[in-house]
Amino acid sequence: MNPVRSNKSTIILGALIALSAAFFMWALLGSKKQAPPAAPVVSPSTAPRTSGVEPQNTAGENLSAVALPLERKINNDGGVEVSVQPLDIQSNEWTFAVSMNTHAGDLDADLTKSAALTDKRGNIVSPIRWDGAPPGGHHREGTLVFQAMVPRPDSITFTVKDVGGVAERKFEWQLKGRENN
Repeated sequence: MNPVRSNKSTIILGALIALSAAFFMWALLGSKKQAPPAAPVVSPSTAPRTSGVEPQNTAGENLSAVALPLERKINNDGGVEVSVQPLDIQSNEWTFAVSMNTHAGDLDADLTKSAALTDKRGNIVSPIRWDGAPPGGHHREGTLVFQAMVPRPDSITFTVKDVGGVAERKFEWQLKGRENN
């Protein structure tokens, strides 16, 4: 074997190992970028208020237009977990995140036919579409969309019928005093 060729191979191999180690160290330590600090959050209850002026956050956004989330509600009757959370009840279309999970039977309900929104006045709104998993299976999730209730009620009840052998499940949220939802 030629000793010159052996030395060149050793040098090249050593250089490759050194470059690999340097790249590994850079990837591990040097490429982590610091996230910019989050903007301070000002809630409507703690925002300074002056006469006739709506409270604003540090970005200058009107806090009366900032949505406050409504809580997720869960019902576990009949061996089927049904979870519902309002996502948007500000626009012309109200959206609700819906998930259903079971280990017994298929989830074959057509939510556009078995769900409804009602208010205390007896107004009923049916869903206009389901954006999610099709009927069947043990796990389904998606977004159920309704036309907005006008005028905005003080409370809403989301009702779903005939899921998992349960005749009716009701989920209620109070809206009065939460105009920012």
